[in-house]
Amino acid sequence: MGGSRVLKNSLLLAGVVAIAVPMDALGSGIDAPDSRFRLDAAADAVAVILATAATVFPNSMDAPIAWRRPDLMDRRSVNAFDRVATRQWSPAAGTASDVLLWGSVGGVFVASAAEALIHRHTARKWLVQGVVMAESILVTSGLTSIAKVSVRRARPEFYNPQAPASVRATPDASLSFWSGHTALTAAALTSFAVVEWQEEPGTPLAWASAVAAGLVIPTVASLRVVAGKHFPTDVIAGGLVGIAAGVAVPLLHRWKPAGPASSLQVNPLALPGGSGAVATLTW
Repeated sequence: MGGSRVLKNSLLLAGVVAIAVPMDALGSGIDAPDSRFRLDAAADAVAVILATAATVFPNSMDAPIAWRRPDLMDRRSVNAFDRVATRQWSPAAGTASDVLLWGSVGGVFVASAAEALIHRHTARKWLVQGVVMAESILVTSGLTSIAKVSVRRARPEFYNPQAPASVRATPDASLSFWSGHTALTAAALTSFAVVEWQEEPGTPLAWASAVAAGLVIPTVASLRVVAGKHFPTDVIAGGLVGIAAGVAVPLLHRWKPAGPASSLQVNPLALPGGSGAVATLTW
């Protein structure tokens, strides 16, 4: 994924969180009585700022840092597992992966909004869920940006004569590890699935979210390899990172709504020919 796209995505997500977490709410918890998720405004603001900085700053270093010349490299130097990617080149597959990425990121928020309208959820519940998913994606974006610039792995197109030299002569051509498309798609769909299964377990949308994650994530990963943009290890690593963030971030925001305190009551019970007691435990 190019630096401009990552920057645009990160700023969009940061804006969502900034709107959802106003400055006068910092230091307090934000929750909804009908949601199992809760925001810690101060902690989430710090996480968003750090993730945004991690996304934007490494990519701003592309200009002054020299990248590889667009010369072809020997594919025999690539390990046997990844070598299959050096024979792949398909702009159409790359475009398809772009569509699935943005469809996944936008789709989870559209689906969440539609569910809120249909089931008449409170606006606060919808807002909390949206921020949790946005934070999952933004954290993944920050980690991906740091990894790409730190590793600076040449993409498979450096080993494939079918790839135009103009494609290799860009900073993005040396940012193969790990796959941002796969990571962000995984973060979006996984976080949505976790949110749905925590809030509405077993509902049609919960099952649909799980099926979508199971189908779309590997599809995007495969398309990135077929497009000649990533090695198999790139997409595997990206998928694992995105899934991990998509699970961890929502679960870190999970809380049990306040309810009656646990208690044990013992009441006498009259029985024919004697007496007894009934114990009632609530929690």
